[in-house]
Amino acid sequence: MTMVAIDKQSLLSVLEDLEFLVVSLDHIGSSDLLPQERAEVVYRFTVEANVFQRLASIRRLLISRADDSLSPSECNEIEEALENISPWNGKQTS
Repeated sequence: MTMVAIDKQSLLSVLEDLEFLVVSLDHIGSSDLLPQERAEVVYRFTVEANVFQRLASIRRLLISRADDSLSPSECNEIEEALENISPWNGKQTS
């Protein structure tokens, strides 16, 4: 198994963002809000906290570090695995 190197500052940045996102969403999810209120709070949170930008930055950093550390065939394995992921389309139910 090939190791992927990440510098301490980048790791800390990723962990801070993930901690912020996970804990914040946990607080929203465990609140006593009605479903419509929760949906509005989640929407507001995603906009005000730049959730999409934060997640894209995390993905970009991890892909960059993988590209720097892995062989082309290992990178292809990752790309193939990611291609098999079906993104949420708004029509799925839980």
